[in-house]
Amino acid sequence: MNVFLRYDDTFEGFLTAAAACLRSDGAASVLRPGAQIPLLPVQVVETEEGFADRLGSYLSTRLGPEVPGTVYQAWLSLVPGIEDAIVAFLRLGLAKRRDPSGFLQEPSVGAVVKASRKVTAEAHFFLGVVRFRLRGSVYLSEIEPAVDVLPLIGDHFAQRFHDQSFAIHDLRRGRAIVHPAEGRWEIVDVAPEEAGNDRDGETVGDGTDDCASTVWNPPARPDPYEAMWKRYFQAMAIEERFNPTCQRSFLPKKYWRHLVEEPGSSDRRVPG
Repeated sequence: MNVFLRYDDTFEGFLTAAAACLRSDGAASVLRPGAQIPLLPVQVVETEEGFADRLGSYLSTRLGPEVPGTVYQAWLSLVPGIEDAIVAFLRLGLAKRRDPSGFLQEPSVGAVVKASRKVTAEAHFFLGVVRFRLRGSVYLSEIEPAVDVLPLIGDHFAQRFHDQSFAIHDLRRGRAIVHPAEGRWEIVDVAPEEAGNDRDGETVGDGTDDCASTVWNPPARPDPYEAMWKRYFQAMAIEERFNPTCQRSFLPKKYWRHLVEEPGSSDRRVPG
């Protein structure tokens, strides 16, 4: 009989469910919370604390150091059915006693590798297009990535801006990286009603020392640093080489709305 295992939407929860599938003699599938419930038994899997680190060490030793990262990145893709593909990917690797990523003729391996590469590419892309705007004494960036990239970009920005309070808000998933100055970053859920403040750019909640409790809206007053960045963007442009089609091929228009600069503009004049 098929058994469906539901986990708590965390990576540790998924790995706990995946390990149960690998140990199962019968057919077992993993369900993400919110997935349609089948007309078959569904078992809720209790997340085992610290299990992700232990299983990651085991997979790294048994299958190769690249496997834990591939699995994590594929899981972040949120592709429907990726959980079962990852289980099949790991089952094949354990049977072959090696990293299964090379067996691309296997549908599960192809799905996992493709999803992992997509997430890696999207995370790398957002390292270059995240733009911060000053909100009181906190810098805020709003992004809408195709996949969940927050866990993969947090360390990069924390190292670059370790002495700054900042937040990177994923509008599509309602989550944000929050980083207090000289502190450690974390990912928090952001409810729509929390994304509010007054129009002077002052924060709501407990203030900027508690980044995790606040979200910022665009300020009413112009930011001089934004104006400086726009001047730089325009001054560096070469009018004779202006090519909006080529520009869109490297930076699709779907990402423009959260940029400070104005790509695609035909006005290359530097404001006075």
